[in-house]
Amino acid sequence: SYEIYKSTTSNRWGSAGTERWSSTTSTAVSTDGLTRGFNYTARILTTQNTPPAGNYSDSVVVDLSF
Repeated sequence: SYEIYKSTTSNRWGSAGTERWSSTTSTAVSTDGLTRGFNYTARILTTQNTPPAGNYSDSVVVDLSF
């Protein structure tokens, strides 16, 4: 298992309340203001058993509202 954090902080990036990210707090904005970037850090949880070597994949869902 892993967690995704906002930028390089220990603030979890999640789906509710203060875990959500607003476009006003993006980490990068293009010169025309149309593109925004959100830096993140993913960390493997140290409380889990080490899984066997292999290829793993996952999906991250991002919802946008205007």
